[in-house]
Amino acid sequence: MSAPAPRTRSRRRKAPQVTVPLPGPGEGDDPPPLGKVLEPENRREGAAAAGVSVQPPLSSPTPSTSSESSSSNSCPGDLLVEESVRKLRAGEYYTSPQKKASHTSNAWKTFHVVKERGTDLEVGTAMCIVCECVLSCKSGTSSMLKHQLSYCTGMVNGPGAGAQYRPVPTVLRGTFVDKLADTCALTMGSVHLLTSPAVVGLIQTAVDISARCRGRVDVQDLMPHATTVMSRIDTRADMEMKRLVPRVKKAIAEHKCQGSTDMWTDDDQKRHFIAITVTFVDDEKEECVAETYDLVVAKFPSAMKATGVNIRNAMFTAMAELGFTAEEFSGIEWVTDRGANIKKALENDSR
Repeated sequence: MSAPAPRTRSRRRKAPQVTVPLPGPGEGDDPPPLGKVLEPENRREGAAAAGVSVQPPLSSPTPSTSSESSSSNSCPGDLLVEESVRKLRAGEYYTSPQKKASHTSNAWKTFHVVKERGTDLEVGTAMCIVCECVLSCKSGTSSMLKHQLSYCTGMVNGPGAGAQYRPVPTVLRGTFVDKLADTCALTMGSVHLLTSPAVVGLIQTAVDISARCRGRVDVQDLMPHATTVMSRIDTRADMEMKRLVPRVKKAIAEHKCQGSTDMWTDDDQKRHFIAITVTFVDDEKEECVAETYDLVVAKFPSAMKATGVNIRNAMFTAMAELGFTAEEFSGIEWVTDRGANIKKALENDSR
């Protein structure tokens, strides 16, 4: 009887599992909206069809601060975050560093608190300064710390490192200084303008956008047309005035508003301008400090002499366009310099 043939095990080779990292902001067809870190559902479906697995999102875009109800798809934390995202886009909310002494968490090194514009009230959410993800912070900063350690790790130094931005090598900094020098020389522009806080903030915004896109971006894709910028200025100014004018009217009614005016001439085109600045204290704010705003910046007719009567008419006309009455105009405590024409313009008003 012949010996049985030895058994051979047939090993089935498993199909390799390919892990596809979720693309970062800017790598897809459309960049994610403000406050939405990742929207992986559609990408996950496409990857599943190709037979590959997809990593889960590194952090929840909108973590909840309360338990979900079985009868509702959205919890209060989600609704709060969605409202914050919507109003940040509209300019009704803004972000600023957390300055309260009681808030010492490392999370605030890479998060700014979201506030209501015009009232300075915190709304209960915070925005990551790296990826602009909006999270709820009403119940603490744990979700913000998780976000730092997961999604934004590597983009900025981790908690406790003492710095928010990566250091710039000396060679690269020298390249940037050369570019600034060339720009000043070619355009005959002011060095102080290019190094001013406004331009520094603009460059920082561009660098942050590039970091969010995870790579180089074409500046031409970022730069808007001049008419777009002018239109945006008008829109934002109108929104700001709608919030500011009622507060000034309230301060005037409470006899807590002071005003001053000034005039100047554009040396290049010989255009004349007049400005009105108001200062008041808003008792409804937590910090009772004086606030100063340039309420009016308007052209002064070049054919008109800068007499006291003409100056007062120009001032009142500009404020009337904002909705101020003659009584409210006179209710401002006007402070003037020693200019005879300015003193003459406001001699019949409180001064």
